[in-house]
Amino acid sequence: MRSLSWYMSLPWTIRTEIRKDKGTYYVIRVNELPGLLVTGRSDQEVEKNFWEALESHLLSYLNENEEPPVPDIIKERLKIEPSLTVRETGQLTELRSESRPILSEVRVPVHA
Repeated sequence: MRSLSWYMSLPWTIRTEIRKDKGTYYVIRVNELPGLLVTGRSDQEVEKNFWEALESHLLSYLNENEEPPVPDIIKERLKIEPSLTVRETGQLTELRSESRPILSEVRVPVHA
């Protein structure tokens, strides 16, 4: 089984929303991890909360000896190279920034 740090470094596809229900707050969802929903009162807070929630969510799989879902780009690479690690792929390394991956983002319209 791969390590938590391996999963944390993957290029997750996220959807972000700015909600205007009784004040403004930010929401992040991860396409590959149904059930992971993160909120915050600012973009900085939601990003901080995201990394903590992602780690906790992934650990819940790993603690049960289950493999968490992975982004499609990784699934395709694992079919070709089953022993793939993030460091071995120039493509994935380019997607990372300061030990955190650059997340693929899908913007969702603001709800009033």
